[in-house]
Amino acid sequence: MDISSWILFDSGAAASCCPLHSAPEYPLSPLSGSSSVPLRSVTGQTLQVYGRKLVHMNFGGVCMGVHFYVCDVPYPLVSVARMIQQGCNVTLGSVENTLFSPGGDPIKILRHGSLLYLTPTVRSF
Repeated sequence: MDISSWILFDSGAAASCCPLHSAPEYPLSPLSGSSSVPLRSVTGQTLQVYGRKLVHMNFGGVCMGVHFYVCDVPYPLVSVARMIQQGCNVTLGSVENTLFSPGGDPIKILRHGSLLYLTPTVRSF
């Protein structure tokens, strides 16, 4: 599996995050307000947050924008909880897993061992 072409679909994540090198053509927006966003890794380590990016992606014909916090993570991940808060629905099963866009369009969720992931392409900025 090519790590540059997949996004971890993380049910335990509180926010969608990506590394600084992800989607380099998209601008890095500063965080609003005077305080930094307190993001922590699964181990409890505080993550350095550099800003945010709104990245437009094509999920096999379904186009959506995803808001990422840009921080010190090794690969991009989307928060299942945040996707649901933004109007998406999720169906998980032993055979098939699907993310439904706010408009009801199906997006295939792939499995690699115990990990779930998406394989979008980044749309041109």
